[in-house]
Amino acid sequence: MRKINREKMGKFVFNNISSEKYGLVIEKLPSLSRPARKFSLYQVPGRNGDIIEQYDAYENITISYNVWFANNDFDSQTAAMVAREISGWLYSANGYCKLEDNFEPDVYRLAYFNGGLDIENMLTKYGRATINFVCRPERFLKSGTKWITITSGSSVAGCNLYNATNFTAKPLIKVTRGSEGDVKFFVNGNLTLVHHIDRLDYIYIDCATQDCYRQPTENRNSSVETFQFPSLVPKNNEILLQSLDATLEIQPRFWTL
Repeated sequence: MRKINREKMGKFVFNNISSEKYGLVIEKLPSLSRPARKFSLYQVPGRNGDIIEQYDAYENITISYNVWFANNDFDSQTAAMVAREISGWLYSANGYCKLEDNFEPDVYRLAYFNGGLDIENMLTKYGRATINFVCRPERFLKSGTKWITITSGSSVAGCNLYNATNFTAKPLIKVTRGSEGDVKFFVNGNLTLVHHIDRLDYIYIDCATQDCYRQPTENRNSSVETFQFPSLVPKNNEILLQSLDATLEIQPRFWTL
């Protein structure tokens, strides 16, 4: 497959592969839909209206890209052959994958493709389709993927981490110690204690999944003690690393709707 040179109206990247690889032209911008809030309604006999129990959570949302491609973008390939390659790209992804486009370049989503895919074949030369991705409700800020480092050294260290969104973020935290021992830190006054880290060893604390691990296959939940997994509320967040010779690396994962 050769490189596409003609100018495109836009592109999206799914599972680290760009739509440009398959010569896809986005015909119109995806809609600016927002997710529905999760809630329950209860009726009480003799009482007007419903009682609403509102949850701090949102439904998944579908993002659609209307695309077309031409077989003359490719060397000796019919539209059907290109369609097979597009299908292989989309269907080979498993679970939630990163989805981003150049219409909102400062955010990304976590999305999965579950089909189907109906590609209109026009005289074997052109193809047209609507590609639907089921996305988690969050639009994650790319700025929230940057790691913030706090190192205590020979004295207690801390910082104030500002969350500019209206939503509470669940960060990923890496805890490292220069010498063997425990690590104690506070996020907004909430204590987290990591027991017995070997010299230059580390533990990840995923506050979204509430899992602790050294490697994805090496569970370390028993090493971490906390009343509540750390979270980053809107505006100011006070972080204090109270153990000496230790380092916290925090990926905030800021998000909005």
